[in-house]
Amino acid sequence: MTSRFEKDDIVEVNSEARLPFKVPRRKGVVRFAYDHNPPAYEVEFYWEGRSLGTHYLTEDELEPFQFESRA
Repeated sequence: MTSRFEKDDIVEVNSEARLPFKVPRRKGVVRFAYDHNPPAYEVEFYWEGRSLGTHYLTEDELEPFQFESRA
């Protein structure tokens, strides 16, 4: 099965997904993509330039990050 996200992709975590620690934003960076069925990812969370930790999430718990345009 092909992974939907790759290393260094920015992703958002669905509101239903449980995280083992508090994060101010549910946005993170994919650090590892595992070839499971369904695919799974290790996502690292940051706040103000500091790493808050990593967590293992499935593809169903993630969405592509949408950048806000300031037009």
